Amino acid sequence: HKKKLKFPVGYWLDQATANTLPYTTNLDFWFDAGQSVTGVAHTGSVSSFTDKSSNAFTFTANSNPKYHKYGANGRPYVFFDGTDDYFQKSYEPELNRASFTAFTVAHTEVDNGATQTIFASRDSSDAGYLIAHQLNGSNNRPKAWIYNDSTDVTIAGDAGTVTTTDP
Repeated sequence: HKKKLKFPVGYWLDQATANTLPYTTNLDFWFDAGQSVTGVAHTGSVSSFTDKSSNAFTFTANSNPKYHKYGANGRPYVFFDGTDDYFQKSYEPELNRASFTAFTVAHTEVDNGATQTIFASRDSSDAGYLIAHQLNGSNNRPKAWIYNDSTDVTIAGDAGTVTTTDP
């Protein structure tokens, strides 16, 4: 009906700031394939990933995640095979606060009936967290595990919200 709606309409911030996207200050880490991956050709293997935050944490690759130049909205991304590709880093206590927000955009092309980790920071079964796609063939959903001594917490998204077609 010839009506327009300008985005973003609104979003949550941890502190009062100007409405600018993306939110770029006071981040613990920020992975952006467009700026964090350098010197790798399209479909080339990524050996490490340095975040854009002021912390500049460097994660090392397991196996061979691939850099792809053109993804959603023409943006580059890192492709994980869903089997043994991931980035890892030694445990960082500063990434394991009592309260934080994690925002991920992830896509899977394989429903392998297993948990596909997106991000994890875990020292042992008693400290840290893991964010993943939990795939079991029919009830696929996002899920997070928070490990804290004997008071572990699990947060699960709605069933069927992870598909092999959409991020």
